[in-house]
Amino acid sequence: YPAISLEAAGLKTDRIEFLKDYINHFDNNLSEWRQKGFSKLKEHWLKNAKNLGGEISIHTENGVKEGIFNGVDDNGILLLETPNGIEKIYAGDVFFKEKNNK
Repeated sequence: YPAISLEAAGLKTDRIEFLKDYINHFDNNLSEWRQKGFSKLKEHWLKNAKNLGGEISIHTENGVKEGIFNGVDDNGILLLETPNGIEKIYAGDVFFKEKNNK
C-alpha cells in the first residue's frame, strides 16, 4: 500500500496517545513471543498478510525472484513457491502483482 498520513486517511489521533498505544501493543507482542514463541504471532500475522497465496516479486541483493507468497516459516522467513520448489527469502523488498481486472 502507498504511504499515507493518518489524517489524510480520515483518522484523527493525538500522536502521544498513538505512540502509547503502539508501544503497549509492541510490548504485549514481545512478551507473548518471549513466553510462547512465534507461532501465535505468526498465526495473527498471516491472517492479515496481503496477497497470501498470490504472486509476488522480491527484489534481493542478488536480483529479482518471482513466485507465490506461501507464508512464513516458524522463524518469520518468507516462503516463496517457485517452479524449483519452496525458497526461503531472508531479506528483500516485496512487490505485489496487481490482478488484471479485465
